[in-house]
Amino acid sequence: MVKIGGLILAAGQSQRFGRKNKLLSKYLNKPLIDYPLACLSALPLNEKIIVSGYDRENLEKRARLYKIQPVYNPKFENGIGHSIATGVRALPETLDAYFILLGDLPRVKTKLCIDILTAFKRSDGNAIIRPVYEGQAGHPVLIPAKYRDTLTQLTNDMGLRGMIKSLNIPVIHVNCTDGTCLADIDTENDLPSNL
Repeated sequence: MVKIGGLILAAGQSQRFGRKNKLLSKYLNKPLIDYPLACLSALPLNEKIIVSGYDRENLEKRARLYKIQPVYNPKFENGIGHSIATGVRALPETLDAYFILLGDLPRVKTKLCIDILTAFKRSDGNAIIRPVYEGQAGHPVLIPAKYRDTLTQLTNDMGLRGMIKSLNIPVIHVNCTDGTCLADIDTENDLPSNL
């Protein structure tokens, strides 16, 4: 049986968003972070964690409501690559893959996530699986555990995009029919009340 661990990246400082923590800002009727938390909690994964950093206490409270284990990244200011490394190190080495979901991507549907998981289970286990919309690659991303060592060494200077390119890792794309795999929230203007 294929064993997959899921992690939400939620450690950033939301600098483009302003003074508030964007992940705790209301998106429709609940905090933005609740959408990826609900999505991850609904998936058939062996492990489920969230990487926290900025505003740790409040984010971890939200995660516990969904029974998702928080993992603190004390160097969250070092960028997303460091958060990926922190999350992967916190997951068991016995996993076959890591499913990485962004904390500011509220519209991703469980169905797209299941399609990504299914594509991995049907593959030879060597390719990264990621959604694509109109030719543009999005998130979430599933990465085989064979790249664990590289993932645990990621820094701000080399994130996933750099890793894929430098190692020439094959990528299998899953069709995202509605563009939600690209619909992250960066500024207050991206919130529904401002659209």
